[in-house]
Amino acid sequence: MIVDWDKRIIDLFSDFADEELQRRSWFGIGPECTSPVEMCNWIDDVFLEEWLGEQGKYISRNLHKFIEDFIKDIEDLSDFTDDLFVFSSVKWMSIRLKASVIRDLLKVYINKKNTPIEK
Repeated sequence: MIVDWDKRIIDLFSDFADEELQRRSWFGIGPECTSPVEMCNWIDDVFLEEWLGEQGKYISRNLHKFIEDFIKDIEDLSDFTDDLFVFSSVKWMSIRLKASVIRDLLKVYINKKNTPIEK
Protein backbone atom coordinates (compact mmCIF):
# COMPACT_ATOMS: atom_id res chain seq x y z
CA MET A 1 0.00 0.00 0.00
CA ILE A 2 2.57 2.60 1.09
CA VAL A 3 6.19 2.41 0.01
CA ASP A 4 8.29 1.87 3.10
CA TRP A 5 5.38 2.37 5.49
CA ASP A 6 7.52 1.55 8.51
CA LYS A 7 9.97 4.34 7.65
CA ARG A 8 7.14 6.85 7.33
CA ILE A 9 5.88 5.84 10.77
CA ILE A 10 9.36 6.25 12.28
CA ASP A 11 9.69 9.65 10.56
CA LEU A 12 6.32 10.70 12.00
CA PHE A 13 7.42 9.96 15.56
CA SER A 14 10.81 11.56 14.90
CA ASP A 15 9.10 14.79 13.85
CA PHE A 16 6.80 14.74 16.87
CA ALA A 17 9.84 14.22 19.11
CA ASP A 18 11.86 17.01 17.48
CA GLU A 19 11.53 20.16 19.59
CA GLU A 20 13.89 22.13 17.35
CA LEU A 21 11.90 21.26 14.20
CA GLN A 22 8.73 22.45 15.91
CA ARG A 23 10.37 25.66 17.10
CA ARG A 24 11.69 26.43 13.60
CA SER A 25 8.56 25.51 11.69
CA TRP A 26 5.86 26.82 14.00
CA PHE A 27 7.41 30.21 14.68
CA GLY A 28 9.02 31.04 11.32
CA ILE A 29 12.59 30.65 12.57
CA GLY A 30 13.66 28.15 9.92
CA PRO A 31 12.80 27.24 6.35
CA GLU A 32 10.14 24.71 7.40
CA CYS A 33 6.57 25.87 7.71
CA THR A 34 3.97 23.93 9.65
CA SER A 35 1.74 24.19 12.72
CA PRO A 36 0.54 21.93 15.52
CA VAL A 37 -2.72 21.36 13.63
CA GLU A 38 -0.84 20.29 10.49
CA MET A 39 1.43 18.00 12.50
CA CYS A 40 -1.55 16.35 14.13
CA ASN A 41 -3.01 15.70 10.66
CA TRP A 42 0.17 13.82 9.70
CA ILE A 43 -1.14 10.90 11.77
CA ASP A 44 -3.90 10.45 9.21
CA ASP A 45 -1.56 11.18 6.30
CA VAL A 46 0.66 8.19 7.16
CA PHE A 47 -2.30 5.98 8.13
CA LEU A 48 -0.93 5.42 11.63
CA GLU A 49 -4.06 3.74 12.96
CA GLU A 50 -4.19 1.40 9.96
CA TRP A 51 -0.48 0.62 10.40
CA LEU A 52 -1.12 -0.15 14.07
CA GLY A 53 -3.99 -2.43 13.06
CA GLU A 54 -1.72 -4.39 10.72
CA GLN A 55 1.52 -4.31 12.69
CA GLY A 56 0.06 -4.17 16.19
CA LYS A 57 0.08 -7.92 16.58
CA TYR A 58 3.84 -7.95 16.03
CA ILE A 59 4.79 -5.33 18.63
CA SER A 60 4.55 -5.62 22.40
CA ARG A 61 1.26 -4.92 24.10
CA ASN A 62 2.88 -2.09 26.02
CA LEU A 63 4.14 -0.41 22.85
CA HIS A 64 0.77 -0.90 21.18
CA LYS A 65 -0.98 0.75 24.15
CA PHE A 66 1.62 3.53 24.22
CA ILE A 67 0.89 4.34 20.55
CA GLU A 68 -2.86 4.28 21.21
CA ASP A 69 -2.33 6.68 24.14
CA PHE A 70 -0.23 8.93 21.89
CA ILE A 71 -3.04 9.08 19.33
CA LYS A 72 -5.57 9.90 22.05
CA ASP A 73 -3.32 12.66 23.41
CA ILE A 74 -3.14 14.18 19.91
CA GLU A 75 -6.90 13.97 19.50
CA ASP A 76 -7.35 15.72 22.87
CA LEU A 77 -5.29 18.65 21.55
CA SER A 78 -7.41 19.21 18.47
CA ASP A 79 -9.20 22.22 19.98
CA PHE A 80 -6.00 24.19 20.58
CA THR A 81 -4.72 26.26 17.69
CA ASP A 82 -2.37 28.73 19.39
CA ASP A 83 1.11 27.51 18.46
CA LEU A 84 2.87 29.05 21.45
CA PHE A 85 0.29 27.65 23.88
CA VAL A 86 0.62 24.16 22.42
CA PHE A 87 4.43 24.29 22.21
CA SER A 88 4.83 25.33 25.85
CA SER A 89 2.07 23.13 27.29
CA VAL A 90 2.86 20.22 29.59
CA LYS A 91 0.61 18.07 27.40
CA TRP A 92 2.74 18.76 24.30
CA MET A 93 5.96 18.14 26.22
CA SER A 94 4.51 14.78 27.23
CA ILE A 95 3.57 14.06 23.60
CA ARG A 96 7.11 14.92 22.49
CA LEU A 97 8.58 12.58 25.10
CA LYS A 98 6.18 9.76 24.21
CA ALA A 99 7.04 10.21 20.53
CA SER A 100 10.76 9.86 21.24
CA VAL A 101 10.25 6.66 23.24
CA ILE A 102 7.88 5.20 20.63
CA ARG A 103 10.33 6.10 17.84
CA ASP A 104 13.21 4.37 19.61
CA LEU A 105 11.19 1.25 20.43
CA LEU A 106 9.84 1.05 16.88
CA LYS A 107 13.36 1.27 15.47
CA VAL A 108 14.28 -1.82 17.51
CA TYR A 109 11.11 -3.62 16.35
CA ILE A 110 11.65 -2.73 12.69
CA ASN A 111 15.33 -3.70 12.78
CA LYS A 112 14.37 -7.11 14.23
CA LYS A 113 11.58 -7.49 11.67
CA ASN A 114 13.98 -6.76 8.78
CA THR A 115 16.83 -8.94 10.05
CA PRO A 116 16.97 -12.25 8.19
CA ILE A 117 16.77 -15.33 10.39
CA GLU A 118 19.92 -17.41 10.20
CA LYS A 119 19.44 -21.08 9.48
